[in-house]
Amino acid sequence: MTKNLYYRQTFKRENVLENWIVHTVGVLASYPRLLIEVFIRKDFGERYFRLSSAFTVASFLAIWPYIPKVWRFLTARSAAYAVIHARYNDDFSVMPDYLLWYLYLALFVVFSLKRHREIKRNPSVFDFAKFSLFNGTINPFFFSIRLPGKKTDVRRVETLLEPLPFFIAGLLLWLLSQKLGVLLMVCSVFYSLSYVSAYRGSDNFIMDKIDQIILNEEMEKVFMDDAPEEESRYVRFSGRKPDDPEVRRKILSQIMAEEEAIEAR
Repeated sequence: MTKNLYYRQTFKRENVLENWIVHTVGVLASYPRLLIEVFIRKDFGERYFRLSSAFTVASFLAIWPYIPKVWRFLTARSAAYAVIHARYNDDFSVMPDYLLWYLYLALFVVFSLKRHREIKRNPSVFDFAKFSLFNGTINPFFFSIRLPGKKTDVRRVETLLEPLPFFIAGLLLWLLSQKLGVLLMVCSVFYSLSYVSAYRGSDNFIMDKIDQIILNEEMEKVFMDDAPEEESRYVRFSGRKPDDPEVRRKILSQIMAEEEAIEAR
């Protein structure tokens, strides 16, 4: 395949803030997505879903409600302890605000075990039967939902329709003073943003390849013949070029280089 060094060094645009946001969302979204995915998807790839990850996040969320209370208790061992205790009524009780929180965690563990059993039944990736990072089969119900505008495709399902019910349920639970509501809203937002970022990255990858193909096809016309942009699909060479056609030809051969293909042996 021909690589265009001029394109790679001159036209490659980097949005530092966007790249940072995409990377940060990707790192932070793993557990929030997991808290939703086990309920609405199945048949994950064996390297995509890890039961140990599910147990880790469930354990952390199980002790989360008690962390502020334990911290206040440990830092209040002083003369002011009685005053602080009276102020916060720190009796280590988290009910009834976290009642649905723990019910959700119990269901999460049950469904995680179910997804783990599904993976065990599936063919191994070593048999070339399944992509090991497959993010699960989408419930067909989401494709039956019709919204104004574009048709319901995978992109709309993953970025909107899958997380939306959890966000709405979270909002209602939050209004009912159930702490689970905040958790569901946060998870649904990260779920949506993670897929928005993934699709944005894929779009840019494809556009990079298309632009490089166009530049490869039009480079000789632009560099050698000074073709106007209307005749070269709006490819423009920025900068001065040698007047000698032979010198231009030599430079063009350096700009357009063949990538070495690596063959598996």
